[in-house]
Amino acid sequence: MDSVNLKGGCKINLFLRVGRRLESGYHELRSLMLPLAEPHDRIVVMPLRKSLTSGLAVRFFALDEAAEIKGIDPENNTLSKTYRWFERRTGFAPPLSLEVYKGIPHGAGLGGGSSDAALFLSFLCDLARRFDRLHDDADFLRDSVEIGADVPFFLFRAPALVSGMGEVLTACSNPCSGLSLLLVCPGIGISTAWAFRELDMKRGERVTALPDSRDPVALMRFGNDFEDLVFERHPETEAVRNLLLAYGAGTARLTGTGSALFGLFYDADAAQKGAEELARRGYSVYRQKLL
Repeated sequence: MDSVNLKGGCKINLFLRVGRRLESGYHELRSLMLPLAEPHDRIVVMPLRKSLTSGLAVRFFALDEAAEIKGIDPENNTLSKTYRWFERRTGFAPPLSLEVYKGIPHGAGLGGGSSDAALFLSFLCDLARRFDRLHDDADFLRDSVEIGADVPFFLFRAPALVSGMGEVLTACSNPCSGLSLLLVCPGIGISTAWAFRELDMKRGERVTALPDSRDPVALMRFGNDFEDLVFERHPETEAVRNLLLAYGAGTARLTGTGSALFGLFYDADAAQKGAEELARRGYSVYRQKLL
C-alpha cells in the first residue's frame, strides 16, 4: 500500500440544545450542523513494518509548522479508538502508521477529533473492502456514535438536523445559504467533558425541552445551551461575540462547547472588514461564503 493523504474540515452548530443525560453518559441533543472546509486537518496513512500483522502508530503535528505536538497520548486518542472499534466490528486490523497534521484547534467546539475519526473510519472501510473483509452494504454511520457524538455527522458530510446522541441525521437545506461566515478561534481550549458536567450541575433536575421542529430557519432561534457558562468562565469568548455583532453580524454564536464563535453576515464587505479587525487583534479568523 502506498501512503494516502486524507483531508477533513470541521463543523459548526447553528443551534445546540442539550437534553437529559443518558445511562451511556451521552446526552440527548438537538442541533443543526454545517460542515466547513476550513480550518482542516490532514492525515497521512502509511503501512507499518511489513513484519507486523496488525497495530497502529500515531504521531501528531501542527499543520502550519510541521512540528510534532506533544501531550497527546499515542495509545489513547480518537484515532486509536477508531482503530480498535473497527477491529472489534470487523476483525480487520491492518498495520498502519498515521501522521496527523492538526489545523483544527483543539478544544474549540469544531469537532476536530471526530472529523479525524470519520476520515480514518472511511479509509478503513475502503481498505477492508479491497481485501474482501467488509461487505459492500456495511453501514457504520449510526453506530459510529460509539466513537464520538459528532462522528456520524462527519461521515454524513452535509447540512443536517441532528438528534438522538448525534447518530440520528436528517438532511436539510442550509438556512444561511448565501451569507458570509466568519469563524473566530480565540485560542482557548475548553474541555467537552467539563462543559457537559457544568451544564448538568447548573441545571440540576431541570431538563431542557428539546425542539421537535424540522424547519431549519425556525430552529435558528434556539441558540446554544453552553453559551452562558462558557461566557462566564471565559469572558473573552463573550467579547468576541460582541465584536462580531459590532462589525455587522446579524447572528453571532458559540459553536459546540466552544471556544470558537461564528458570525453570519448579510454584507460581504462588512464580513471582510470584520475579519481584518479580528485578525489585527490576534485571533485566528476563517472567512467563507456559505452555499
